[in-house]
Order: sequence, then C-alpha cells, then structure tokens
Amino acid sequence: MNGKLQVEVLTDEEFDIVTRTSPQNDMGKRSVSEYILSLTSKNSQKTMLSYLRLALSAIGEDFMDFDWSRLKENLVLGIRARLVQDHSPNTVNTMLAALKGVARRLWVNEIISTRDYELLTRIRGVRGSRLSKGRALSKDEIDEIFSSLEQSASSAAIRNRAMLSVMVKCGLRRAEVAGLLYQNVHLDEEDPYLTIIGKGNKERICFIPDKTVERLREWFLIRRDFEGYCFTNVDKHDNVYQTPLTANRVYKITKELCSKLDMKSWSPHDMRRTFATNLFNLGVDIVTVKDMMGHSNIATTQRYDKRGVDKMKAAVKKLNAS
Repeated sequence: MNGKLQVEVLTDEEFDIVTRTSPQNDMGKRSVSEYILSLTSKNSQKTMLSYLRLALSAIGEDFMDFDWSRLKENLVLGIRARLVQDHSPNTVNTMLAALKGVARRLWVNEIISTRDYELLTRIRGVRGSRLSKGRALSKDEIDEIFSSLEQSASSAAIRNRAMLSVMVKCGLRRAEVAGLLYQNVHLDEEDPYLTIIGKGNKERICFIPDKTVERLREWFLIRRDFEGYCFTNVDKHDNVYQTPLTANRVYKITKELCSKLDMKSWSPHDMRRTFATNLFNLGVDIVTVKDMMGHSNIATTQRYDKRGVDKMKAAVKKLNAS
C-alpha cells in the first residue's frame, strides 16, 4: 500500500453507526462498541474509533465489514509494521492500545480465546520519540490577531476576541473552549476564574487575566446571561444564538483568521503552546505550569516549552557572527 495514512476523525453520523446500531447478533462489532463507550469522553471515543479504522485500513481492511474474530497476534503485528512507516511511535502505540482494548472485550465476550488474548497483550509498543509539533506565537503575532479583531464591532468579532483571549491567556484546549459553560465563568470574584472539565473528566480552575475579563464582559453584554454554553453561534446578520460552537468550528474560525491575516500557519493548540511558553518565560515553575495546563504529568508539560527552539536559533546566529 502506497501513500501516507491519514487520521480522519469520524463524523457524528459514523460514530453513531458504530456505537449505537451494531447488530445484536454481531458480538464482534458489539465488543468494539463496548470498548469505545467505556472511554470517558466523547472526544476520546471518536479519536480511538478513528484510530481503529486507520489501523485496519493499514492492511487493506474495511472497518465496517471487518470480522473482529480475526484479531490475532499476527494480524496486529502486521498492522504495527505498516503503521510505523508513516506515524510517530506515540501514535502507533495509541493505536495498539485501542486494538488491545477491543481485544479485551472480544475475550470477555468469548469471541477470541484466552491464549490469543494473552498473545495480543504481550505485543510490545514502538520505541522512540518525535519532536513535538506546533509552535508558540510571538507577541507581535498575538498583537496582530487582536488588533485585527478590535477593528470590527460585529458580534462575531467580539465573541472571537473573548474566545481567543481565553485560549491564549488561560490555556484552554479547543474542546474545552467549545464545552465551557456560562455558569462556570466567574467574573465577579475577587480573583476571576473559570471552572474547566478537561481531559479524563478532570476538573481544574483557571484564573483569568484582567484583559481577558474585559473581553468576556464585552461578549456577555451581547450574548446575555442565559445559562448554557459560553461561546455560541453568530449568523451573518449579527444575530446571536444559544447553540454552541463546536470544537471543529473553533478550529475553522482560527484557520479563517490566520488566512485573512496572511500569517504563518497556527492552530488553536498553538495558542495553548503559547500560553505555556509565556509562563516559562516569566519564570513560572514547571509544576505550577503543569497544574495550570491540566496535565497529569510533567513530561507532557515539557513538550509545550518552545523556548529551546529560540535558544538554538540564537546560538546559530552567534556561530555565524564568530
């Protein structure tokens, strides 16, 4: 098979087909559903389902038609060998974890034998690492983004100013931005804060800088004080609705703004990287940054520190001048 395999997150319709409409008499497909629905968040469920589909496509198998009783050691070893050609060790290992998760449900449902299940669990992950993707935006780039948005008095621009400010000054993931509830934004406290339910259903508090408080207040004057999602849809006639922005819509808004300003490409998660890098530049210790980011371990937080790239560039410039 030629060409790099791409991870494509399933649509809501595809997700529902797999998790809710599997035939009762097809215990293989029901085992997949049981594994997926055991995951704690909808985003994790859709991501792992997409990984399973990609893993099977690596060996030319169609996800919807696959006979899961064939999930044996040799098949998974073949999948691993194909995936390592195109994907990072971390991505391959996540796919292997998904396959092993399904294998456990297949074993529980007596679709595969105890021996086959044990052989699958003994398959080792791929060793190695890759440089983290993404970048931290410079102060000039951040200023350019907000300067552009401040030139418009439209409801969409006011919403986007507040939304992007929350991302770059509070470090929220785009799914957290989309899922943020109005009643979890506490602006009238002595130290204003957000209550966030993040990955792994973990709750954390994010304190809000003054300028972001100001931008949120501007948006809430337009949005009004109904309970529900904080960031909602605005139509082309400037009408504000109560329907929430999706994580995909948050992504598209940032891409549209990036294109409009003709900037070097950046993503919503680069705002989060910028938040972390700015904290490091200010001398905030890594344990505090970890807690502010909502990470479970420091190793994850370290990948968000983009200062090393700038230091290496500066070192080369010194070499050039020597």
